[in-house]
Amino acid sequence: MLAAARAPLSVEQVLAACVAMDEQAQRVVLPGVADPRQARPLSGTWSALVEVARDLSAGGVDVVVDVGRLGHRSEPSVWLQAADLLAAVVRGELSTVLPAAAAVRALGAAHAARSGVVGVVVDPGPYSPAEIASALGVTDVLTLPGDARVARALMDGARGGWLDRSPLMRSARSVVQRLTELAPDVAPAVAR
Repeated sequence: MLAAARAPLSVEQVLAACVAMDEQAQRVVLPGVADPRQARPLSGTWSALVEVARDLSAGGVDVVVDVGRLGHRSEPSVWLQAADLLAAVVRGELSTVLPAAAAVRALGAAHAARSGVVGVVVDPGPYSPAEIASALGVTDVLTLPGDARVARALMDGARGGWLDRSPLMRSARSVVQRLTELAPDVAPAVAR
């Protein structure tokens, strides 16, 4: 729907395309593309969405964007350039941390003027946060426990009750709090 709309997009258009994650619609999600190949025709839409995100941010709304895997020719680099804080999410396995290190270094070099890259590790396994930070080349690594049962319940739309008390959700709240602390405090006039 938004991809077919003409730029500039309005905050109202974007919010109308969002799905509420809670009853008060204080947390909403804008569904993205399912396959990186779908991203290529959206290059103009990405820029328009960045402008809407800036307007929302100026109004006190936190905007979190999952750009998916990095390194493909259609990655939405406009989001990476506009971000106040970048977080690379990986599993604590050599097969994911080592390939991610090159992408994290590239992100850090391109983003050094605003903030570094933060590592977020799901299920660090046998590795310490310091070992993962060293491998990724970042100073901050935040960890989340692996919990397939809770992740599956969240994907199915479950909320409240036992989920809120799970170690994964308690850790997620701590990660969000730390990311909030690490994000630069950018005045709306500077963010534009």
